[in-house]
Amino acid sequence: MQRLNDAFLEREELTLSIAELSDAALLAEAEALCFPRDGWSEKMFCETMQGPVCTVYAVHDRHMSKIVAYCVVSNVCKEGEILNI
Repeated sequence: MQRLNDAFLEREELTLSIAELSDAALLAEAEALCFPRDGWSEKMFCETMQGPVCTVYAVHDRHMSKIVAYCVVSNVCKEGEILNI
């Protein structure tokens, strides 16, 4: 994770972070662009982030106004699974 974050920081254009509930609307907006008919809603992102086993990673633009990439990962019993990317 640190290696990825260092690569983003060198360019100072993108920021990799763990998404927060306040990012749910931006995540849903990005999702709708990729999957207009069956993408995750803002509510689905919120519920996922509030659950005990999932982490949502987000890549923001330099102004933190847009999410340009994201990944939802589930971690159960030392096994990880990508749920959404």
